[in-house]
Amino acid sequence: MRLSQSGYVMSISLYAASIPVFQQMLNALSDVLTKAEAYATEKKIQPPALLQARLFP
Repeated sequence: MRLSQSGYVMSISLYAASIPVFQQMLNALSDVLTKAEAYATEKKIQPPALLQARLFP
């Protein structure tokens, strides 16, 4: 930290601030896709059919 005229300033890189958030979101998306794959297998639905499905009118 360094002292400026208005008080203390803490430096943080854009990478350090954003990458952990994106990693968390991508891991969550991976979990959703894994569950969707298991659902499709269980219900004997072809995965491409789910991709083409209309989720909302």
